[in-house]
Amino acid sequence: MRLTLNRYLYHPWGIFSRWIRDDGSQLMVSLTHAFAEAETWLPIVKPGEYVMRRYQSPHFGLVWEICDVPGHTYILVHAGNFNLDSEGCEVVGEDIAIGDDPRTQGPDEMVTNSKAALKKFMAETAAEDVLYLTVNG
Repeated sequence: MRLTLNRYLYHPWGIFSRWIRDDGSQLMVSLTHAFAEAETWLPIVKPGEYVMRRYQSPHFGLVWEICDVPGHTYILVHAGNFNLDSEGCEVVGEDIAIGDDPRTQGPDEMVTNSKAALKKFMAETAAEDVLYLTVNG
């Protein structure tokens, strides 16, 4: 199965993306931690082609790992809602909204219904051993 991750929103409180199936339909959205670099905000997973494999995380359970990210390991696709829920992983959701993260004591953009989105993603990819991911933006 091939998927495309299109990054489209870069903020200090996270970088947001849409996950697109081969048929052009949207599977889910995601948020990854925004790292300050040269007066801009960048993700760990740069544009390019990646292989994804299933990974049994001690913390998140069975998830997908984005493999061979230069300089990084264990870049997972898991549940979470806010920028601080990611250390470079992709936290997935059904949509983007404004929410209150008690850790930052202010409204932040977030992904919604993360556990439901992850469950749907895992079910849709249950028959797959490997996924092929193109990251744009």
